[in-house]
This record gives sequence, C-alpha cells and structure tokens, in this order.
Amino acid sequence: MYSDDFLAKDLYYDDINNERERLKNGYIHFLFKVAKMGLDTGNGLYTIEGVKKLISKNPICESAHRLLMIASAISGNRSEIPRIFNTLNEKVLCEYDIQADPKTVELKNRLLSGETPEPSMWQDEILI
Repeated sequence: MYSDDFLAKDLYYDDINNERERLKNGYIHFLFKVAKMGLDTGNGLYTIEGVKKLISKNPICESAHRLLMIASAISGNRSEIPRIFNTLNEKVLCEYDIQADPKTVELKNRLLSGETPEPSMWQDEILI
C-alpha cells in the first residue's frame, strides 16, 4: 500500500515533513520486520524483494545489507554477496568516509566461506 513518500513533491511544507518522515520510518521498520520473518521461514527470495525496497529508501542501512547477504546465501546466490558488500562499502565511504562495519565484513567472509546461514546471524539485527 505504501507506494511513495507522503506528498513527496511538496518538500517545502514544514507542516507535513514530520508526518512524511513518520510514515517513511514506519514503512522501513515494517519492511525490516518482514525481511527477518522471511529469513525465519527460509524464504530468501521473498526477503530479497523486501530488503531491496528497504535499501531503496535507506541506501546506507548496514543491517539491511547484512539481511540481503544472508538472503542471497539462503536462496543459493552467494555470488551476489561481494557485489552487495562492495555497493554498501562504496556508499558509506562516499557518505561518511568510513569502511563498512566489522560485523558486516565478518558476515560477508563467513557466508563466502560456505557457512550455512543460521537464525543467530539475523535475529539480533536491529534497525537504527
């Protein structure tokens, strides 16, 4: 039902900025919870779809990128993991002049080494 930000073209009306941000944040949190539920049920492809929507709204969300790497591994597409990681790393480097979080690097390495994704990899993820 959420197709775009509330009154997205009316960027300069202060009266609606708070409501727009509230709705956007609610949508992002919803997508994050649904993605984790998708991983809980082993549905990697469903999770990938939702996480990509989340990333389109918040491109530097590391926890979303970690969920995307896990979902890619679950769906049998480990070859996407380096691309996901590199895209995130470029974004945080450009935006904040820092590298990806060590937790993200460790997850990437674990998944690329062939480790099977298990619930402990995503259950403690939080959206900041």
